[in-house]
Amino acid sequence: MRAAAKMKMDIDKVKGIIVTSLLLLFFLGGQETNATNTTLWEVMKELITTLCSVATLFVAILALDNWKSQARNNKLDDVVESLPSIEKSQRAFCHSLLAVEMYCDYEIPSWKEHAELYTERYRELLNQITDHKAKLQILRRYLDDSSHRSLNHRLSQFESEVNLANEGLTDRYPSIVQDKPEAGITIKGKFSLNSQKTSVEKLFKHYSKLLYSIK
Repeated sequence: MRAAAKMKMDIDKVKGIIVTSLLLLFFLGGQETNATNTTLWEVMKELITTLCSVATLFVAILALDNWKSQARNNKLDDVVESLPSIEKSQRAFCHSLLAVEMYCDYEIPSWKEHAELYTERYRELLNQITDHKAKLQILRRYLDDSSHRSLNHRLSQFESEVNLANEGLTDRYPSIVQDKPEAGITIKGKFSLNSQKTSVEKLFKHYSKLLYSIK
């Protein structure tokens, strides 16, 4: 934000200098039109022509910079606008984690339907994350390396936590899960669906906060 503000101030200064110089040269040139010695007038004409060329180049550079800024904002909007879809899928996924626990551990029949939707919701969340990652990759050319790495890191943490939840659930409730992880499951320590659900929600909020801060 500070860099953008400084750049805008620098651009305004250059524009001011160019406009002031042109006005001054036009004024002096008008004074010299009645002079008998045309040497100074010829010099001033050359200066005006040169300055006009510089002004034209500056306008072209400014237009290119504005185009790049607009393109960056459009790509960033694409990424941000996909967040609600991920959040919706994430909430449905976390609700199914809770449903599996309530149905399998506490044997509450009313949770059965949501528990059985677990695999479908897990797949949908992974699809949303994959689509979002593709948009984030396109955005890479418009972000500095540090910002892009931070976003990728936070998103990867979130995705890993989702997959960890699936692995733990597969280990504990194999009859519920349709998509079994290819590799062997290694769950260290006591696995809790509730704590895993909380962790998934927390990591998504962290990623969203970081993305909105860049916008």
